Amino acid sequence: MTLLSICIPTYNHAVYLEQALSRLLSLPVVRDGVVEVVVSDNASSDGTQIVAERFASQYPRTVRYFRNAENVRDANFALALSRGTGEFRK
Repeated sequence: MTLLSICIPTYNHAVYLEQALSRLLSLPVVRDGVVEVVVSDNASSDGTQIVAERFASQYPRTVRYFRNAENVRDANFALALSRGTGEFRK
């Protein structure tokens, strides 16, 4: 069971997403199945999708990637939280 979902709403922040995911996944607690990382991509036009898909394929039990068909603006924050499965979501 997932205890914590770290939910990341993003739009055109491939560089920052790469850094955030690398740092999060360097923590053993994130890789042990207790924590999941949810990336909610707001239809980015940069390399965000490539970065997120790479991490999701490398860490399929930990990183979950969702891409909105269109930019839903601030609603992406709520979407990111709703996509988490953890008992606690941040």
